[in-house]
Amino acid sequence: MISNHARVGRALYLLKIDLDNFIPREFLAHHDADAPEALQEILGQERDPQRPFQSMKIQDLLSVMQASWWDVFDRPLGGIEPAIVREVALAHDSWVSRQPIGAEPAYQALTAIQRLLAAMSSPSTLELEMLKVESLESELESGAAVDSPTTPATDGGAREITEVVPEIPPTPVAAAEPPAVVVAPDPEPAVPEAAVEPGPVAESINGSAHGSATEPYLEELLRALREAGALREDDYLASATQGRVEPELADDTVFQELSPVVALALANLGFEGLRVDQAESSRAFLAGANLALETGWGDDPALAIFIPLAECLLRDPGGNALILCPDDATTAGLSARLGQLLAPLGLEVATSPAGLSSQPEQPEDSADSEDSEEPQRVVRQAILVTTMEQLNGSLLADRQDYQDYLANLKLVTLAEGQAYLGYFGANVAILLRRLAHLLSILGARPQYLLVAAGCANGRELAENLTGKDFLAVSSAYGPAAPRHYIFVDSPAPDSRFPVEFVDRIGRAALACLEREKSAIVYCASEELAGRCYRAAVHLAGERGMAAAALGRPENEPAVFTIGEIAGDSTGNTAGNAAGNTGDGTDAGTYDGVILAGFPDTVREAMQRIGRVGKADGRETFVLYYALNDPESRFYAHNPAALLAKGPDQLVADPGNQPVIQTHLPALLQESGRRIYSFTLDTMGTAVFQEMRRASGRAAKASDTPQNDIDLAGVGRGEWQLLLGDAPIGVISDYRRFREAYPGAALQRPGGKYRVTGYESSQESAGTQVVALDDSADLSRIRTEPTFSRAVAIEDDSLSLSLAGGVSLHLGTAKVAEQLTKVDVIEENPEAVEGGDETTGAGAGVGTVIESYTPEADASWEVTAQAFWIDVAGLSRVDDKGQQGLWDEGEAAARSALEQMFRVGARLHFPVDAYAIVTHCDAGKVFMVETEPGGFGIVKKVFDCWRDLLESGARLARQCPCDSGCANCLARSATQAGSLDKAGGLELAERLLATTGAA
Repeated sequence: MISNHARVGRALYLLKIDLDNFIPREFLAHHDADAPEALQEILGQERDPQRPFQSMKIQDLLSVMQASWWDVFDRPLGGIEPAIVREVALAHDSWVSRQPIGAEPAYQALTAIQRLLAAMSSPSTLELEMLKVESLESELESGAAVDSPTTPATDGGAREITEVVPEIPPTPVAAAEPPAVVVAPDPEPAVPEAAVEPGPVAESINGSAHGSATEPYLEELLRALREAGALREDDYLASATQGRVEPELADDTVFQELSPVVALALANLGFEGLRVDQAESSRAFLAGANLALETGWGDDPALAIFIPLAECLLRDPGGNALILCPDDATTAGLSARLGQLLAPLGLEVATSPAGLSSQPEQPEDSADSEDSEEPQRVVRQAILVTTMEQLNGSLLADRQDYQDYLANLKLVTLAEGQAYLGYFGANVAILLRRLAHLLSILGARPQYLLVAAGCANGRELAENLTGKDFLAVSSAYGPAAPRHYIFVDSPAPDSRFPVEFVDRIGRAALACLEREKSAIVYCASEELAGRCYRAAVHLAGERGMAAAALGRPENEPAVFTIGEIAGDSTGNTAGNAAGNTGDGTDAGTYDGVILAGFPDTVREAMQRIGRVGKADGRETFVLYYALNDPESRFYAHNPAALLAKGPDQLVADPGNQPVIQTHLPALLQESGRRIYSFTLDTMGTAVFQEMRRASGRAAKASDTPQNDIDLAGVGRGEWQLLLGDAPIGVISDYRRFREAYPGAALQRPGGKYRVTGYESSQESAGTQVVALDDSADLSRIRTEPTFSRAVAIEDDSLSLSLAGGVSLHLGTAKVAEQLTKVDVIEENPEAVEGGDETTGAGAGVGTVIESYTPEADASWEVTAQAFWIDVAGLSRVDDKGQQGLWDEGEAAARSALEQMFRVGARLHFPVDAYAIVTHCDAGKVFMVETEPGGFGIVKKVFDCWRDLLESGARLARQCPCDSGCANCLARSATQAGSLDKAGGLELAERLLATTGAA
């Protein structure tokens, strides 16, 4: 267990500021021209760097903070008592002077830091509850009995019950080095090193398809795949088995605390009691808390919503509920499922705001009666399940029609919270603040409930989305059925793709049919799904099998199904992200999943995998075939990256300035251009600041400014792939620049196409289109581009100096890239290099037949949020034991470090390969978001950069390659430069060790 001294250091690190250095520097940066002379005198005082607060009066420090807080942190200092600052200052003074810190002083210091972080609306308070408890427990062994103060139930408390977290070894405290900055011990990892659904895992990773399987189910499945021709002799194969995980039930008293009708409804659903996480959430919700429910991959969101929803409305018969979904498909499935659950309770679900009009209904026989009295309004309870689009375009745009409904709102639920990310998540965050502001005007004070699957930071996500305080309860490691995994990669070169791949998927479908196993096949694109489905139907016909057992859901073009489902699908949540097909079929009733290629993010893969088998706990399988591209093969060769995948860190940024500006006209209209006493608390500082500035300006002439808001950002920074008149996909602007440049042989999961140029869509004005052509034979042609890149720092808004000359930075940076050359290569399918037994992958050797540079559209640039770490001052020890600095001669090692950060980001955040640009230059490693307004990811990276680096370094260390390959330091296919894997690992270890000691 780490020392109290180290815990206080960790908490000060979470504060992200060195109070002695940060405040004066930032104050001068904002007020250098007109700073008052009195404050200049305060800042100019001589202070001992080891004991800065002994020679600086607390009131002087408060004066500096109060004068600079608004401009530095963009929020007022209100609510922060001087006593908090005094306690934090004393804690800092004790820490830097290496004074021993006892249990009670440590507890008080951690509480003060937690209160200051909460006043700053910082998400970094997640670890402090555990640190506070440990600070008291650490003294007990030495005989120092301390009465433990009562601590409220928070994120940390909930996680101790419901989440599997690895034990952190003791962290030694350095004794001699005089720290000039806050240095923290290695924190608990943000993503636990445990399987998604922990259980006994048996794993076999081989270089051929002849590896032995110890599980009878797995062994029989491998035999069937080989007999059907779905596995070959030279395949790279990895297999693993996860055992069953039984649910942990709470005691019977919790079940008895529920409303009798709710308890009866649960009993009729087969519940003998509540799980620990369900009991925890029920008690907290009944106590009035806002809840963030972190569910496991593929859990039923309707069931997670049902208990708090029913309890809330049954205890307040006049109240209403609003359940918000990201899209129409989720709305349809969730409303149907909730309707089934709520029907025995006499509660009905509506799916359209049209039925919620506050106008009283006129009786038919009184329409022509002059003497008829005004009809009495019939008040009925309303549960509305709808989309964010309907909230914006109906409930808020026509708010006068829904005043009665909104004024009596008791519960607001955000379903599928994991979907509110990036540009869409920023829009949702501002939209929910608009809703909260209107509800405050109407006098409504509803509770909030967020349900997010595969989320490691549900409380932070919920608070970023709503601006309110939440309590997190996790069921991310809940009950799970036994599951068997098979990862397959073929060494086929590009010239043999995708004909053989399509045949393999078809043969895998036949193997399932022959063994009477049902499965859902998720393909990487609609084109690939069509080809695989047709191949399976053709092969079934050749063998006289029932092709009718193969089907394609109408609303899910990238999916086809195999066999009949076992049992009914009453538990379906159609169309949501929990692994269900668009026709309402519940994936939880299938025997297995086949992934034909890897989706854009790990989160998507885990959601498709996670639902299978959860409906009835059956033994299931997951079969993954890698496409012939580096990204897809990376996961085939790193099965542990998926099997040990914890929930994601999810980010929604409410401070996205372009998004705020888009919502301002609607916000001003909904508030009557007035600023209330509660406006700042409801809207948050970033939105409030812009609202305050805009309230005095002339209003734009628009009756419904809500209609001008595009929440999803469709077409914004996106390009439609058009083959003739047929759209075959959508890619981002950065991906278009990198892969779909003019003349490119564009490899898609369904085939290869030539990019003929860019144009505007005739059917949709303003849509950006990449025109494709498939008339030429491109099976043996590939194009390899060469790019140059420059990154320039535009704004360094937040800096933190760490030990060993390392510093962290958060700001904005400009990335400019240029396409300098394109080589057109004709491959020789007979010659294959790089196909060693380690990777099982090879690349066709070819001849450059042409080189060119596109005359237009050969450049791309963006100015966006950026994180960077400066390691130029980090010391190293050479082979002779001499200590020196990492200089420019170590560029290849820094490039390897950059790739470790990039791989770690892909494993911790639900981002695709083109959401973040990584770059290494002049001793700095950059991570820049490719969305001009920002996704908010790099702000989170500032907190958890160590976790990203540790994950990337772990993969590199486990890979048997010598110099770094696509299976460990997975790189952009077009990135130039060499890698020094050994040097990169040395640099990573030195960086982590130097900055991790307290």
